[in-house]
Amino acid sequence: MPEEMVEVISHLAWDTVTLGATDLTASFFAEQLGGGSPAKTSLQTNMEDVGKFPANCAFRIHAFRIAFYPDVIAATVVKGMKGYVEFWISQKTYLESPIFFKCGGSGLFINSGDSSAGTTEYGQLGAPVQQSVYALKKPIPIEKGQNFAAKMTWGVAPTAMSILFGMDGELIRSIQ
Repeated sequence: MPEEMVEVISHLAWDTVTLGATDLTASFFAEQLGGGSPAKTSLQTNMEDVGKFPANCAFRIHAFRIAFYPDVIAATVVKGMKGYVEFWISQKTYLESPIFFKCGGSGLFINSGDSSAGTTEYGQLGAPVQQSVYALKKPIPIEKGQNFAAKMTWGVAPTAMSILFGMDGELIRSIQ
């Protein structure tokens, strides 16, 4: 029997959760593109299925990425950093930590804005550069058909905001 031909491409898998003012948890990869109410758009997720990749795909995670949408003010980002993040594949936990430990650059980046130009201050986890990720020493594999999820939890609601959880890595799929 011939060996399956695959291609390996650099890929970012992401999902966004929008918190209400009193929400204490955010569950990522719980809704696919077009799912939810209102329906998730391609600006909010690139997941075609809930918590897993398409049937012919596997994935190797090289880094995690946590980002607040650019319209989130700095004081809200500080509150958001005071939470806890978990990531698991099937029933096995691969990441559990305070959010501020997993920030790209390990800190807060603040753009103070310019009131005369009509811009406001906003905050972000780490400097706004592509390298601001939590890089892993060894990749974490997600095999074909495996479920995965991420969750953030806070003791005090951080306030209304949108948060993105991403996985930088390699998508391994059958050549078509």
